[in-house]
Amino acid sequence: MNYQDLQRVMNECVVTTMKVVNDEKKKLENQKWFDTTHTAQVFGVHVSTINRWKHKGYLTPRTVGGRDFFSREEINHLLTTNPRLS
Repeated sequence: MNYQDLQRVMNECVVTTMKVVNDEKKKLENQKWFDTTHTAQVFGVHVSTINRWKHKGYLTPRTVGGRDFFSREEINHLLTTNPRLS
């Protein structure tokens, strides 16, 4: 494999990777409900913290199939009104 072939292969890898990243980003932007794990990732806290916030009434879950989901609007509101909530 010569230098140009290597450059072409690397370019194809970058293009493919960026497409996957952009597709995932679009999915998240269109997603209206997040599970407990993803909600914890958004806030940068442990899942137990999200459960504590739920019990304190900071977040109101919608339970489907025994799993809690939180609305994107409520998450964004909590992020903007209480950025240091823990």
